[in-house]
Amino acid sequence: MSALVDITGQVFGRLTVIGFAGTANNRALWLCRCECGSEHVAQGKLLRNGKVKSCGCLRMEWSKLYRPTHGDARRGKRTRLHRIWTGMLNRCRNPSNQAFKRYGGRGVAVAWPSYEAFRDWALANGYRDDLSIDRIDAAKGYSPDNCRWSTYSEQASHLSSARAVIRSDGKRFEHVADGARESGTTTANIARAIKTNTKAGGYGWRYDQESISTKS
Repeated sequence: MSALVDITGQVFGRLTVIGFAGTANNRALWLCRCECGSEHVAQGKLLRNGKVKSCGCLRMEWSKLYRPTHGDARRGKRTRLHRIWTGMLNRCRNPSNQAFKRYGGRGVAVAWPSYEAFRDWALANGYRDDLSIDRIDAAKGYSPDNCRWSTYSEQASHLSSARAVIRSDGKRFEHVADGARESGTTTANIARAIKTNTKAGGYGWRYDQESISTKS
């Protein structure tokens, strides 16, 4: 075993290391305290690489959120609305998600307490399979008073020409339309690429967080 590096006091996910707990199979073990109040022993390697983030409570919470008690998440028959719900949760609550820094990392939260509550709101407020959820004020989270259903083209127009974007090669465009024109794509495609973490015109895209008048 290599020289022991003391990680006491460091925080990994929900776990704070409170002391060395010995070794097992030539691996250093550390006693941690979870945010939920429980204590948990974990390998230092697994803490550092992010494979252990809690005492197990995080997994239980995700299990409750995703447990298919409503029929919309049955294997092979998962609805589009349920995919939208889980996408929101991942962006806002899962630090491993690629989009977390732009959502949960910026304080964007999901206000609906359950999928059923979200589904009822969606069906009562114009949801269709050709529409996507759109935050009216991008500085605020996903909530009934800050969300609407719109097409990607409508979302692109909601961006307004004042919304700056950054292309994956690092080039910044003060206006969405300028980026679309130079990249041979459309503002609607850029809006779709940002929301779905895909590409438009051969590039990835993100909003410039320093720009104002954000609508996404």
